[in-house]
Amino acid sequence: ARDDGAVVARTDAVSRDCGFSRRDGTQHETFQSVKVAIRVPNWLGDAVMALPAVRAVAERDEVVIVGRTALAPIFRKFFVVERFPRAARAILFTNSFRTAWGAWRAGIPERLGYDEHFRGPLLTKKVRRNFSHQIDEYIRLVETAGYTVSDRVPKLSLPDHHSVSGGFWVLAPGARYGSAKRWEGFDRLAAMLAEQGKRVIVLGASGEAFASTHALIENRIGRTTIDEVISVVSGAAGVISNDSGIAHVARALGKRTIVLF
Repeated sequence: ARDDGAVVARTDAVSRDCGFSRRDGTQHETFQSVKVAIRVPNWLGDAVMALPAVRAVAERDEVVIVGRTALAPIFRKFFVVERFPRAARAILFTNSFRTAWGAWRAGIPERLGYDEHFRGPLLTKKVRRNFSHQIDEYIRLVETAGYTVSDRVPKLSLPDHHSVSGGFWVLAPGARYGSAKRWEGFDRLAAMLAEQGKRVIVLGASGEAFASTHALIENRIGRTTIDEVISVVSGAAGVISNDSGIAHVARALGKRTIVLF
């Protein structure tokens, strides 16, 4: 639980069904008491941008996070499940028909979300999108539900096992939606930094290309969990990234960040 006791959910509890089970295999029995189920986004950057809205709900009510369990490190101190549990209220940060259908099938009596993709009949509280910044769209949903957002800045906490020494630069050459959002000069940039005596760690998802080789360049593309990404980025002197989830992680950790568009 949180120090103030306001939240019963923890990310040391990850489940693929509607029950809660901790990573040590023990069971959590307060499953039926959850007040709000929040369906968070599937993408890393969007999940980070949802943090201010999630915090606002958790300050008042018990919360469980519904979404990809791979994103559990983003939502520390919350239970993360992949299917909707029994809850009094569902808040949908995703806009798909499928997630609204899941909340309806779970029998959640109050279902709030944006009126998109023909899912209006499945929602008990429909909100019209105004296509503002993504952080503001998530905040607008929880404010519509009656919550107050006091801090609109995403902030990430470090894993307990955090142990990364600093002084290096992180490069993130990947980006969602492919080449349209990718600057192709990261190989040359990494080589230039290495030639100046700077250590470089390259991060990204499996399948992203990076070709530079140098003793000071460490290519970890496709070889890090989200927890490890957070640890590495937290120790960096700075981050240079395309418009990617890693860029959002860097800003939420308060790191000096350059994002290329």
